[in-house]
Amino acid sequence: MAVNYKDYMNKNSSIPNFAEAMMRAMSPYEDRTLRVPFYITNTMRMKTGQKGLSMLMNPTNISFSQAKRITRKDTMEGATFFHWTNTVGRNNDILKMSFQGMTGNINVRRGGAFKTGFMDKAAEGVNQFSDWLDKQFSDDSRQYETDVTLQPAGMTKDTAGVVRLAAFWNLYSLTREPVIDPTNGYPVMTYISYASPLFGNSFVTFIGHFDQVLEFADSADEPFNKRWSFGFTALDSNPTQDMIFSSVIKNLSQTFLNDVGKAP
Repeated sequence: MAVNYKDYMNKNSSIPNFAEAMMRAMSPYEDRTLRVPFYITNTMRMKTGQKGLSMLMNPTNISFSQAKRITRKDTMEGATFFHWTNTVGRNNDILKMSFQGMTGNINVRRGGAFKTGFMDKAAEGVNQFSDWLDKQFSDDSRQYETDVTLQPAGMTKDTAGVVRLAAFWNLYSLTREPVIDPTNGYPVMTYISYASPLFGNSFVTFIGHFDQVLEFADSADEPFNKRWSFGFTALDSNPTQDMIFSSVIKNLSQTFLNDVGKAP
């Protein structure tokens, strides 16, 4: 079934800003209570009230690729280049994004809180001690730089192997969900909202669709840590791709006294 996304999107299309409240903080990494650095959902889940995916670990690598819409034609007098532009003169093609990451420790016995059985008391004691350690880490390590690929997520029960495993299959499910809403025939839009030092104190939400189902490998060399990847086509963003520069500069200027320049 062919769908023309132009019928459902335009330059004034409304894109939810999942991070509006979090953008008020000076930095997504300054306050460890901001535990949603990477969030994915889609319009079908939003309509049915189903939660999206709050990643406990950011992807280890995100690459951006955006070609220019240029056609070359060779003539007797030399090469002629045709730039296919939009109404404001830009010739940018669709943004392609590539994500690679790791699950983190998915050993279900790591931090797992058993419901019943003889291990209840032992597991409870271990969990309480681990929770205390996590709290000390969260409170005492704010002064240090953190690895962008690993985000603190509070209590052990929230970073347990069983939780990471569930998050992995939630991501797999998201990449397989319908691209057309069967109830109304509208395209299902996917939203990826995340923070990164690349964007300073801003959050950016990309809207589009997955290029492929989640790819992963089950290797015996890493039995409790699985590598995964997926591609994403971003049709739009919030702020828009044309305004990301202006938005980042504006947010930086509102927080810092440094001369960061002036966006056009």
